[in-house]
Amino acid sequence: MAQLQIIEDITLHGKVWRLSIKVEGFYNVVIYVSMDGDSRKGYIRETPSSKVTV
Repeated sequence: MAQLQIIEDITLHGKVWRLSIKVEGFYNVVIYVSMDGDSRKGYIRETPSSKVTV
């Protein structure tokens, strides 16, 4: 299984967010966003209607 991980620090609304994008295989994309110790996890999946949950 191919894996790709991208970690990027972005500034949004004056705060720094740690954006971690982990690609597993060809269709599964997991996005982690953490700010001030608050970690949220979002999923993007290849479906007829792509949904992003945060």
